[in-house]
Amino acid sequence: MLFLLYTCVCCIYSGVLLIARFISCTGSSSSRRRRARELYDPSDPNMCHFTPMDTVLSILVFIEAIMFGLFTGIMLADQLSAVFENTPGIDAMQGHRGPARHWYANMQDVFGGPISPAWFWPGRTPVRLNKMFDAMIHQFRDHLSWNFPIKSAKKQAA
Repeated sequence: MLFLLYTCVCCIYSGVLLIARFISCTGSSSSRRRRARELYDPSDPNMCHFTPMDTVLSILVFIEAIMFGLFTGIMLADQLSAVFENTPGIDAMQGHRGPARHWYANMQDVFGGPISPAWFWPGRTPVRLNKMFDAMIHQFRDHLSWNFPIKSAKKQAA
């Protein structure tokens, strides 16, 4: 979820910067252009002089920021709704629901503890979550071997 959050924030930031540059550099007012030069780079007198390549690349970056920002924003909303409801998307489509819990308890499970700055810093997975994941893997493996016995190569050859 942190990847989606940070990617969406970066897309919004790049879109806002492009819009700010366009607004600051357009118009007939020379004071607006002077203010834009002071805001961005006072040593560059051609800050608001757009070359055709600059215009094309700015448009492409803006389109990319909109498309990728929307995609990551929608995916983030989907992931958050799955965490808040304690039900993954596929299980929700199949009608299965997780046990009803408060959304904050679910967020603590996802991020490994109570709210803190560590929630927004990608780091190591907490030991408690690693143990829970290992237990789920062993439970799943036991379930598969119970329903689908694996035949050894010697039995298949005979």
